[in-house]
Amino acid sequence: MTSASPDEAIGCAWPPTPRSLPAPGRRYWHAQAFAETLLAEFSAATTAHDVSAMREHFYVLAAYYRRTLAILHSALEPHREALAAAALENVVVLQRSLSVMRQSSPNTALSTLALETDLHRRINEDLVYRILPDARRPLGIGAIVHRFNDLDVVADARQPAIEAALLALVQTGHVVEHNLRFRATEVPYVDANVDRMELTMLVGPQLAHRLSDAGFEGLSSVLEQRDAFKDLFKVETGFSEATSVLAVACAEAMAESAAGVHGARGWPHRQLTSSAHPRPYQRLLHAIFRAHRYAGQVIEAPAGSGKTFVGMLCIEDWLRMMPPGQSILVVVPTANYQRQWFGEPCLNLAGLGLAPHLVFTGTPRTTMTHRSNDIAPVALVMTCASLARLGSGDGRGGFDGEAIERFLQSNNVRHVILDEVHKVTANLSSATADMTRVILRWLDDGSVRSVIGFSGAVLAHERQL
Repeated sequence: MTSASPDEAIGCAWPPTPRSLPAPGRRYWHAQAFAETLLAEFSAATTAHDVSAMREHFYVLAAYYRRTLAILHSALEPHREALAAAALENVVVLQRSLSVMRQSSPNTALSTLALETDLHRRINEDLVYRILPDARRPLGIGAIVHRFNDLDVVADARQPAIEAALLALVQTGHVVEHNLRFRATEVPYVDANVDRMELTMLVGPQLAHRLSDAGFEGLSSVLEQRDAFKDLFKVETGFSEATSVLAVACAEAMAESAAGVHGARGWPHRQLTSSAHPRPYQRLLHAIFRAHRYAGQVIEAPAGSGKTFVGMLCIEDWLRMMPPGQSILVVVPTANYQRQWFGEPCLNLAGLGLAPHLVFTGTPRTTMTHRSNDIAPVALVMTCASLARLGSGDGRGGFDGEAIERFLQSNNVRHVILDEVHKVTANLSSATADMTRVILRWLDDGSVRSVIGFSGAVLAHERQL
């Protein structure tokens, strides 16, 4: 098929004249009919198993999508509302059409996130790095490619792209190569902030920076605070309510496409890290845990300072890399803390928004009943006493560490939070201290990936810790 160039398509002339609104009578191109035609041709090529034609139609539509985003950015800064509104409408149509192509043939059509070069490259690096720390030995390129494909995400799974990601990680010191086999180093690695990059992809770097300064640090925060975003968008651009509604619709369309990034499809949750909720010191504490790869660090902070919220920021990191079936263990001193660790992630408006059935509060023995009802929680919140009793039942001589290990293994625990950890270590000869030693041994041998602790009284218990 023949079609106009993206520049010609979006409006009657390009570049637009330097006025706040187009001249009377100017009409802008609408993408609906064009996208429907390409979708029909893509569908026909799919039926005919014509991969070459499928790719051709996808990349034609993708070229219009990328160019329309560029036109949108150019219209937002000089405040050309009619051009911006037309571009926003077309972004929604093109985004959803490209998503339909991807759902129909994920091996042929990339996610629209992968069309942004910098975002695409960072996603590749994130996923390659995610694979290596979980491996018990260095991996060859073939094994990495195989595991990469198993993640089923938006990135480019071709071997040259994965080799480029490995080279970038080697150059930054995060991965080391020996005899064509690769392993992760101890250099702290921080994932790309895909949420923030998506917002930049939508509105351009200048407006994204101003939105970030106002607390909208990513696409998820736009969707969580739609009315506040619309108000700020109108102030920043001078546009009308109708155009601000279109901007939110674009964010929704992009979020639909982004749902599979970093494994987020397994555990639906709010994005806290890129929201306006974390206080500066909470971001700092989270960054400390991240920099040390959650490898046994304890952070002290007074009561009421939001330690549970910092824990939720860490849980958000883990949710992005956890497939269904794995779980997070939160060990707390009392039942009151159990209720807090249920309410904050599930019920608090500034929490993760996890479905209540995904957070289990009970005893180790009742987890088996919970799982027998086909409910697989992502987080297990246990008191240290109930967990320690597994290893110190009546009639036993000494502590049975294997009972704790069986619990960790049967629930596929990969990450652990020890809340008010000083209470666990107050008596180093207690069953709770023995239970903690088992968890730390599992961290040392890689059976669990993360263990972190919180305390309101580290200095008073420094020797034990």
